[in-house]
Amino acid sequence: MNKLNIIIPVVLFFMFLSPLAQGNDDFEIITVIATSKIEKNNENISKVKRKALLNALNLSVQRAMVDMMTVTKINQGLEFLYSLINLQKYVLSYRVIAELEKRTHYIVAVESKINAVTIEKLFIEHRIIDKKTNIQETIIKTKIQGKQYFTNFIKLKRILKKIKGIQDIQTKEISSDYALVNIIFNGSTEKFTNTIREKTFDSFAIEISDIINNSLVIKFIPNQLPLGRSDFGQ
Repeated sequence: MNKLNIIIPVVLFFMFLSPLAQGNDDFEIITVIATSKIEKNNENISKVKRKALLNALNLSVQRAMVDMMTVTKINQGLEFLYSLINLQKYVLSYRVIAELEKRTHYIVAVESKINAVTIEKLFIEHRIIDKKTNIQETIIKTKIQGKQYFTNFIKLKRILKKIKGIQDIQTKEISSDYALVNIIFNGSTEKFTNTIREKTFDSFAIEISDIINNSLVIKFIPNQLPLGRSDFGQ
């Protein structure tokens, strides 16, 4: 059986079990890359490849689920997470981005698009997360990009977590040029942007633009502060 014959039935399986939610936007899809290594043990190579693929998809969904939870909720819901089966039904689509076959084992890397909407419904149903009832809590859909984006993104995320009013930062997608995150903030988007604009940073500066409803863009720009200025949150 050739590679095409192996992959197509699995793709169709996910298409039927994981229909796209109507009205979804990019912020409701989590992109995850996971790898899987399976020993051959004299098994048919097509079975080994399928096991590796399904394992990578399961790992992707688990990572997406954990990313949607706070540390406290992970601690409370860890047993529940590992009791779940058929995690592939939360996969909207996937693609194999690399694979390696050796004499004793097979390794695959898979990029998956995970349906965050259905996962959130599952969590609410099982009381892993609470249904949002606080009208002051705002989900701010944020695109982060700019100069030395990835290094500065890690620093900014650490600093934002210390700011009063920010309940959580959920990473939805990371690429080589930008990140998409949901910032859960107690207050309006306007209040959030005003709060951030008042802050100064040592190793970078930010520019906030494209503020539309509850979405915005944060861009890293060269910092003009004098040397020796302390970084907020350090």
